[in-house]
Amino acid sequence: MSPAFARIPHCLALPTALLSAAAATAFLYYNSSSIVPEIIESPRTLLPTLTEEQIAKLPYPPTFFPGSRWVKTPHGTMLVFEFGPETGRKVLLVHGISTPCAVFRDLVWRLVEEGGCRVILFDLFGRGWSDTPLTVPHDHRLYSSQITHALLSSPIQWLSHESSFSLIGYSLGGCLIPPFLNTFPTQTLPQIASVILLAPAGLLPLHKATLIQRLGREGYFPMGIQTFFAKRNVRKISNLEFAGNNLDRTQLLDVGSVADWQGQNHKGFLPAWMSSFKQCPIYDSREIWNDFRQLMERGELGNKDHKGHKVLVILGEKDSVVGMEDSIKDIGDALGDEEAGFVKVKILEGSNHDFVAKRGVETADLILEFWGHEKRVGEDENAGWVKA
Repeated sequence: MSPAFARIPHCLALPTALLSAAAATAFLYYNSSSIVPEIIESPRTLLPTLTEEQIAKLPYPPTFFPGSRWVKTPHGTMLVFEFGPETGRKVLLVHGISTPCAVFRDLVWRLVEEGGCRVILFDLFGRGWSDTPLTVPHDHRLYSSQITHALLSSPIQWLSHESSFSLIGYSLGGCLIPPFLNTFPTQTLPQIASVILLAPAGLLPLHKATLIQRLGREGYFPMGIQTFFAKRNVRKISNLEFAGNNLDRTQLLDVGSVADWQGQNHKGFLPAWMSSFKQCPIYDSREIWNDFRQLMERGELGNKDHKGHKVLVILGEKDSVVGMEDSIKDIGDALGDEEAGFVKVKILEGSNHDFVAKRGVETADLILEFWGHEKRVGEDENAGWVKA
């Protein structure tokens, strides 16, 4: 015991300790803005310390796709990519909870080179090269604002009555698109040509989740325990460099290396991951999906003159995260079956939840087929596409 506390009578020791703790708590509370940052910056702060050679050897460099740009928002800076023919079909993609938009590598290049698409993809807050805001929950409202910033940052017009665009969401991204569209201005909804959902979360039944997932979702775990379980999703690496080359599309994308790099170098990843898991509409979000269905029933989504299904859902036959059989039933209950005319479902045989990374070309071909695209023969597929 310190000399100061030794001179305090025993009857006053406990109250004094409690008052000291209360004073310390009050200090931290009223001075939290100076102690806890509002934003955790992404690994972009490391770039000035690296050589061009070191940056090139990263599993996921900030020039991974053409047309990269840094976009400042009220919630931090985000990395956006945009490339493809300016007059091509416009497509915006939203990735999942753990891996940044590099996961779309093969899929998005197929859409550009074979489908002639103009694409926007970006890292969600707390992933890849995008900052992590700490003063707001990482829920669908935050990510809806991020989608809007990505669209508005384009050098060409995406939000106009003269053009339309499609949305693709993978896993977590699949459960972010319906609430985004539910709050989209009614007069601009006809601009949404189609919605593609790849192994989407959102309708997963919470009662079928593991005990750990249920307790974490409901906030029963202290932060330290949540961090421990979140870290189990991220392997550690011992150095910054990466021996492979994820830019080489003749090789399978090494998603693990991207996750390793992110977990090791993005200090805001774990807080973002935990907040997203707790706050996003991953489980039992039937009300959101019912509202989404009503948009289609009222004929507000997409061009009324364009007949056919507005939504394509692609599932992995052996997906252990978004189960195929449960998803078919849940999506049918929420949005109607194919006969209802809104949704078409395709199954990738033998695939697990990672089919976007491992079978990106096949996934893109299913999307192009849904759009009625005819494969080009004997044409220079790269001719005329322009970087943003």
